[in-house]
Amino acid sequence: MKIFKKRKNKMSYLLYFILVAIIFVVSTSIYQYIGVRTDQKNHSFLGNFIKLENEKIHFYEAGEGEVTVVFGSGSGTSSPYSDMYYLQNEISKYTNTVVYERPGYGWSDKTSKKRSVDNISEEISDVLKETSGNDSYIFVAHSMASLEVMRYAQKYPEQIKGIVLIDGVSPEFALNMENTVSTGYYFMQGLKNTGVLRLLANMDSVYEGLNTNNYLPEDLKEQNTALTLKHLWNSTMLNERKLLNENGKVVISNGDLGDIPLVILTAETSEMKGWHESQETLKSWSTNSHQILVENTNHFIHYEEPNVVIEEIKKLLSVSD
Repeated sequence: MKIFKKRKNKMSYLLYFILVAIIFVVSTSIYQYIGVRTDQKNHSFLGNFIKLENEKIHFYEAGEGEVTVVFGSGSGTSSPYSDMYYLQNEISKYTNTVVYERPGYGWSDKTSKKRSVDNISEEISDVLKETSGNDSYIFVAHSMASLEVMRYAQKYPEQIKGIVLIDGVSPEFALNMENTVSTGYYFMQGLKNTGVLRLLANMDSVYEGLNTNNYLPEDLKEQNTALTLKHLWNSTMLNERKLLNENGKVVISNGDLGDIPLVILTAETSEMKGWHESQETLKSWSTNSHQILVENTNHFIHYEEPNVVIEEIKKLLSVSD
């Protein structure tokens, strides 16, 4: 009889725990739903949209000049506009600039369209047709964005005045990368979808962890947080990751970039095995390439040493202060 009561008590505790967990998840999910809609009212987008089929793609253009500097952000960077804000703000003093936000990022819609490097590079082309009218571009690409930029250069080499890779993924590294979508991404997606991450973001330490770019003004940090809590590792972002191997293969199969000026900015430290070796291989992608190892940086060079990036862009523009 005592054994039966103990089992009954354990079952009651388990059911109680499950009930509390369900109530918690439902409550935080409602909190997330309300939070996303509140953020949309409180944070207005800057820039413009183009509509491709049923989805809108957002871009932000600033500055004037005969050459357009085009900024592309890496995988999982929820707000490319915030990510590239400081670089764009500085470079737009000298020429025309554009930040494009891939589907699923920033103010752009998510998409079910295949996240192939060919599709993404064509989306970039469609965006640029709506901008200043220039047909001479310098591309600045962080991390995974290197693949779409290199593919664009393969398709439209006559438009490319130069490329700056900010710790960019080499096609060879992308091709051979194992476990392109780790369980950690799904875990973070779950925290975001259920509103738990939004709840944690009220803590200063978590808020600062979502905003490691110290060059952002406070209002943009708040906007970046809002877009991260909306987008982080959504289905479109994960579908990009799943195609990393295939996209690397496509770029490799279409050959090198000829003599297009290629600046390779490599972070001093990296947690990824074989990363520095892969950065060396990027030099062979152009007969006019050079690599700079940026001291005291770890992947997000444009957060840690942005002026190094700015100076290399200015060299390609042939401008000085």
